[in-house]
Amino acid sequence: MLRYSKRGLLLACYLLLLLVTDLVLPLRIPEILQALAAWDFSWSRMIGWIAQTPGSAPLSYFAQLPFLLVWHHARLAVRFPSLLFAAAACILLYKLLRDIPIKRPELAIVAFMLLPFHYRVATDARGFEQALFFTIVEILLFFRLLRTPSARHSVLYGAALTIGIYTEPFSFLPAIGQLLFLLRFVNRAHERRVIWFALPATAAPPLLFLPYYFWAHPQVSQNWISRPGGPPPISVFGYILLGLLFIGAFIGLWSTFLSATRGLSKRIFLFAAGGGILTSAAAGQILWAAPGLILLFFAALESLSADRVRRVVCTGIGVLLILCCLPVNAGYWTSQDEDVQAQAATISDELTDSSCIVFLSEGLSKDLFVLFRPQLASHECLNFFHQRVIIAIHPYVGTYDRENAASYFRGLGFRETKRFHRGTGGTVIMEQGK
Repeated sequence: MLRYSKRGLLLACYLLLLLVTDLVLPLRIPEILQALAAWDFSWSRMIGWIAQTPGSAPLSYFAQLPFLLVWHHARLAVRFPSLLFAAAACILLYKLLRDIPIKRPELAIVAFMLLPFHYRVATDARGFEQALFFTIVEILLFFRLLRTPSARHSVLYGAALTIGIYTEPFSFLPAIGQLLFLLRFVNRAHERRVIWFALPATAAPPLLFLPYYFWAHPQVSQNWISRPGGPPPISVFGYILLGLLFIGAFIGLWSTFLSATRGLSKRIFLFAAGGGILTSAAAGQILWAAPGLILLFFAALESLSADRVRRVVCTGIGVLLILCCLPVNAGYWTSQDEDVQAQAATISDELTDSSCIVFLSEGLSKDLFVLFRPQLASHECLNFFHQRVIIAIHPYVGTYDRENAASYFRGLGFRETKRFHRGTGGTVIMEQGK
């Protein structure tokens, strides 16, 4: 009973952390763009919006829809499905850790909860956490298929992969590596039987996804808003964390060759999980490798815990992994540079009867602000005969467009009177010169 209460307390603390994060951190532009699918809702509009989103898949939009219809664009409503799937993913991964079994499952779950790339998607309004949940589902079903190959387990495994690929297509990557690495054991009758059941279950989901892909791909918007430049740089703690994870995963993978360390079915499963890590990391998709990295890292600690001293050292390494997550996650909080909702409020406060709004850089830019303040739509500049022009600059507008807009209005006789900054976004007030 005490053990169950500790697990419940751990999950409650994690949910509280996610809840606070969801309520405090402003929505980022990719999250707003996903929420816009349900704005002014109709099925035809929503389906069309999903189709024009680059790299999209529909199931995360459908999971989010009921919350948005009730709470509209509230931060918690937009992010609530990710919170639920994050909790479910942790519960399911804990079950998998116990079933394998892997020692120190509570420590492993805390590490999984706080992995920076997992913590970010758990507090993100897009479909990544939902897809990660189904990635863990398929890994668990793969483990059961490995133990008991049957048509039922094959169908369930294929269904989980199909749901995952229709949530986020790249979530399918671990399944490729799992099947390829399973071929190492093709000389054994039981594993050959597993392969024959796993093969159609792995091949079917991409084929089932093709009709959607060929329908949606021609409709993808060429003017979709995206962050300029590359991804943010990785911190020192981030490199240490990735180093620990991959070194641990390599040791865990190597230990599967040592027959004396654990049972055969456990070794085969962990080796196949290593394949999932490899195919995900090779494609630059580290998120989908997260469950496998946790499994192999803590399997490595288990294989090295031959005596009491080593057990203490290995527990310390597990704690070190968790501690390396904390400064990276703290950096996630302090590096927030997008607050379109606050910008929309500033613009609304600056509106006068003789003013209009220019939404840089056209396209979907207006929708970002109008989602939060619908009245702004009626104030868009159709001409420049107004006394005051408000330039709304969302965070992804490039330097050239910002400077060009200011120069253009100065050329029309406007002068800058006010400027407001919200992270990397801004609002510039231009008035006719006297």
